[in-house]
Amino acid sequence: MAYLQMGEHDRAVADFNRAIELRPDYAEAYGNRGGAYLEKGEYDRAIADFNRLIKLRANCAEAFAYRGTAYLRKADYARAIDDFNRVIKLNPDCAEAHFHKAVACDAVRQTSEALAEYEKFLEYAPSGDDDNIRHARQRIKEVLG
Repeated sequence: MAYLQMGEHDRAVADFNRAIELRPDYAEAYGNRGGAYLEKGEYDRAIADFNRLIKLRANCAEAFAYRGTAYLRKADYARAIDDFNRVIKLNPDCAEAHFHKAVACDAVRQTSEALAEYEKFLEYAPSGDDDNIRHARQRIKEVLG
């Protein structure tokens, strides 16, 4: 985890590989290795690890969120939307899931769905002025004209 947090993704992957070798059912190792692959831009490898995590922990909202993020980065918007829907079903007030689903819906021109998700994001987002909040507000203004 320290290597992952320091941005040393290859070293993190090596350690997670060893952890999985020692304990093939170690769900967190798949999730963490998937996170390292996600950061490296190796989306197919990340998705494979998140799939394994989902098999080990079927109701893990974080696994669906991370896999959805990988699909979003691959521009596989339909799968991203499906995964963010699963996150929202498991955790309806997850602001980030609403935001990322809105981005995916926006990309495939599902404007009314995107608008609704941006609004839900703003409803659930912690107060503050981060980039996602600014982006959501801007998109809502653009959609409403």
